Amino acid sequence: MESKVPQVPVSAQSAKDRRVRRSQQLLREALLELILEKPYQDITVQDILDRADVGRSTFYAHFLDKDHLLKSGFENLQEVFETLNLRSGGKPQSEFETIMFLIHHVESFQPIYKALMSKRGADWITQEVQSIVIKVLRRQLENQPVPGDIPLEVLVQYRASALMGLIKWWLDNDMPFSAEQMQRWFHELSALPVHF
Repeated sequence: MESKVPQVPVSAQSAKDRRVRRSQQLLREALLELILEKPYQDITVQDILDRADVGRSTFYAHFLDKDHLLKSGFENLQEVFETLNLRSGGKPQSEFETIMFLIHHVESFQPIYKALMSKRGADWITQEVQSIVIKVLRRQLENQPVPGDIPLEVLVQYRASALMGLIKWWLDNDMPFSAEQMQRWFHELSALPVHF
């Protein structure tokens, strides 16, 4: 007689998946709250556990350490920014549309970006976001004429660094201007001739 492998009922599996997602979300939220209160490097796993009211075994069932926890919140960030590159027919979006989307995204998720990219956040998160922005801008600018004899990569790095610097300043100063103003000023500044 064949032995049958017991099947987990779909509803039981769904409940388990919901519990896993809930635990992971509690841990992410606890870490983000803590980053708003003190520098990232001063936060311990125990701080996160206490804030989330989650056990140590639950934490280590899902994450290797606090860096892994923080990175897990960015798993879909690459996908979010990759979608900026695609519109109907697979045409890349314009640089203007990408920057507009990014600035509005930062405004919509201000507490998260502020926690991750402020002076209290982890430097590698800012670098991660910047590397994604660089990839998107490179794809958009590679088929456009570059002024003078400036190499494409120089232009891409300049625009990405300027945009990230402006966004960090905006977050560190509690966003004193609207996303629309920041986007408009970024484009006006990008179009200004540079004189030394």
